[in-house]
Amino acid sequence: MSVDLKTEHEWLVRALNIHGTFFERWCAQCLQDTGRWRVRSSNYTVKYPTAPELPGKETEVDIWAEYRRGQTLLTFVIECKKNNPDFVDWVLFGSDFEYFDVHQLENRVSGNVAGWSCVSIWSSVRHDGFIADEARETRGNYLSYTKGDKTKTSNAAISDAAHQVALGAQAIAAEEESRSSHRAERSKTTDLPWANQVIVPVIVTSAKLFRAVFDARRVGGTSGEIAAEDVVFCQVPFAIYKYPLPRHLHDPLVRIDRMQDPAMLERAARRHIIIVTSDHFSKFLMSEFVANLAV
Repeated sequence: MSVDLKTEHEWLVRALNIHGTFFERWCAQCLQDTGRWRVRSSNYTVKYPTAPELPGKETEVDIWAEYRRGQTLLTFVIECKKNNPDFVDWVLFGSDFEYFDVHQLENRVSGNVAGWSCVSIWSSVRHDGFIADEARETRGNYLSYTKGDKTKTSNAAISDAAHQVALGAQAIAAEEESRSSHRAERSKTTDLPWANQVIVPVIVTSAKLFRAVFDARRVGGTSGEIAAEDVVFCQVPFAIYKYPLPRHLHDPLVRIDRMQDPAMLERAARRHIIIVTSDHFSKFLMSEFVANLAV
């Protein structure tokens, strides 16, 4: 967008555009336009851990969205992130052919007994695309940039968005488990609100996403650098980001310090987040990848 603005009105709209309110409303409209997704809430306040007696962190979830497919409820906890005007590209580092870990709640009926029990589980979904474990924000145009901080990069927007959406997903999962258990205690039937709820944190960003493809053996051990010709940047519509989950967002009932299984330890230490570029968001919502999450 041009920054050659001449009126108060143009500057006002520019300021609001950068803040991201218009972008959040656009994301909500994309969900509604699918005819499949429902926006359950916007700017929904959460705290985690959710127990009133425990101290915790608070935030607002930009969009809490749902897609029901049979007895499965797919829940997206969405953070809408306008890119920093100085950093328009997000460069992601990672690998192929890994598993995407998703958090699920199951309402289980036992025989002919009224009510049900709600349990929290994790499952791994095979993902043959791109899974990132590091990300940096970079400039879209270096040749025309003349300031002294030309090679500066950042990860502030990515880290902030990941923290907010991970906190939101943890809190909503805990709330939904408690809400279902409370309803089951008072139910005289087995009329489930849902049999399975899949809760996925999602970042929608106006930044472009690029995967950095390179052979680590080409990095110079002395300089710690790699030659430009040894790196290829491939634009991707979305990726899975393995976010290192801060300890204050860990499940307070899970003792990570006592875990013996390396796979379980890794799962507890990270939260898998979908990052999708906004120009692909509408198509992504209707994709087979998303539909398969709701099986």
